[in-house]
Amino acid sequence: MLPLWRATRTTGKQCGLTATGDYQPSLRSPWLAAYEKSLLNKRYSDIKYVCFSSADDWEIQLSGVFYPDFSFSGQPLQDLSDFGTDLQLVTFFTAPMQSGWAFVIAWHVSSEPLATHFVSSLALACHNGMRAADALLRFTISCCENHAIRPSWWSNLSETKKELILDSASLMVSPITPVPPHYLAEGLEGIATWDFEHVYTTMAVSS
Repeated sequence: MLPLWRATRTTGKQCGLTATGDYQPSLRSPWLAAYEKSLLNKRYSDIKYVCFSSADDWEIQLSGVFYPDFSFSGQPLQDLSDFGTDLQLVTFFTAPMQSGWAFVIAWHVSSEPLATHFVSSLALACHNGMRAADALLRFTISCCENHAIRPSWWSNLSETKKELILDSASLMVSPITPVPPHYLAEGLEGIATWDFEHVYTTMAVSS
């Protein structure tokens, strides 16, 4: 449930996102096999997502996968050191839309309910005053190595803001520094120069 966002329940086609290509089954990992099996059988409803759309300048492009360990409020979700358990994951990326661009968090139905809990914690945080653009920039810098930043946007940041971003990225790759539970709950506020006007989701939405 997403009772705290003014979200629209929709489909990928309706919000301007499309996917094409030939898929072959994969045995590389259980979650990848689950995605590909759903795509091969055209069970697109197995893919759940939340899509944030923006008409502002598109300053960061990214694509990644993530095993959520803590929520946007700092609550533990799963133990990444437990190698005996099948971990649940989400994917996230930016993509062009018919108008503007989108930041999408998506997951296979096999990763519920953890993925739903993770996304719902973002909805609750935004309801309590967190800016979605700040939260998703923090998420990007902390959890995604595969991103590209527009050089002109980076150049226009103050040295203080650049240092904050670099410090955040360095913390997450440190082999000796423990990951703080609140790393998605705070930090990098006021740096994102974009906002999100609409939220689309396949999840149940309360009016």
